[in-house]
Amino acid sequence: MSSISEYKEPENKIETSSEENPEKLEKFISDYKISLSPDLKPEERRKLMNLLFEFRDIFARNMTDIKTFQGYQVDLIPKNPNVTSYTRQ
Repeated sequence: MSSISEYKEPENKIETSSEENPEKLEKFISDYKISLSPDLKPEERRKLMNLLFEFRDIFARNMTDIKTFQGYQVDLIPKNPNVTSYTRQ
């Protein structure tokens, strides 16, 4: 049997990090070679840079930043096994 209950706000909300200063954000964007649309409004640009900065640990700047997970395996099933696929060397 299914039931529906009223949604309650969690008591322990996740705090987002405070905003960084503009110079630090611009340096981050430059260092990570991230290109942002020139069509963004200044407020939108600031918010996006803060978001990217907050989650900067998910970006890899070179191949050494990409790690493997021991014991993790992905089974890939081709859409059409009769088609030969090629990889760039």
